[in-house]
Amino acid sequence: MLREETKKEGSPHAQMIGECLVAGKIVPVEISLALLEQAMREAPGKSLVFLIDGFPRNYDNLNGWTARMPEVSSMVGVLYYDCPLEVLEKRILERAKESGRSDDNLESLRKRFKTFTKDTKPVVDALRKVAQKTCMQVYDIAANRRIEEVWQDTQQALNSVITNDVLTQNWRLLEAAAEQNAEKYVQLCAEEMVADNNPEELLKAQEFNEDLQFTCISNAELNFVSGTKVVLSYLRKSGGTTFKETRVWSHGMAGWKMVHFYRSPLENC
Repeated sequence: MLREETKKEGSPHAQMIGECLVAGKIVPVEISLALLEQAMREAPGKSLVFLIDGFPRNYDNLNGWTARMPEVSSMVGVLYYDCPLEVLEKRILERAKESGRSDDNLESLRKRFKTFTKDTKPVVDALRKVAQKTCMQVYDIAANRRIEEVWQDTQQALNSVITNDVLTQNWRLLEAAAEQNAEKYVQLCAEEMVADNNPEELLKAQEFNEDLQFTCISNAELNFVSGTKVVLSYLRKSGGTTFKETRVWSHGMAGWKMVHFYRSPLENC
């Protein structure tokens, strides 16, 4: 994103960004976040889950994100790729043969390594402490392996982030149903489920049954249809009867929403 900005004719920040890249320095956070927010808002489609590469690089980045971005996006996980410097140096010099990047040279990359050790690594350590007290997680991935192996671990990490997100939303939905809170319940449902339905009637039709006061949930399974659609199934018990519930969740501009739901006794599954 920053490199693309250096190529834009008339950009007021192009020269300064280019100088930072060559010197191995970090671009001021106000510029980075302005470009980032614009790119996120202009991204095509409605299913918007973003992977932001190389950010935050220092405490200034982190503080800037905390001050500016909560209304734009929420951070649910951090991917940390750990690779020995000698391996990175070899890879970058090999890439330099064809990349055409101004900072793909030995002098610049060693400056970038020093910047990472001094400014970025402490931020990662701070995020680990945050992860101990919140739902956000830091995923460590060994990057000195084949691309296929690194990609497999990356997929697992991202799927874990999505899983935690979906399970949290599903729990909120179950709480709304238990409280008979129709307003909270419909906020977690897709528009097509709510359209032409009275919220109270929808909640009653889908969730409420005087004979079925569920007290136990177990055996949760989550299957990915795609990166933005998942199927969550689990067992619920009431007295001597076990039911299987299945809910389909889809991610869009408003986050995860339930798009389909059905329940049946276990013997009918």
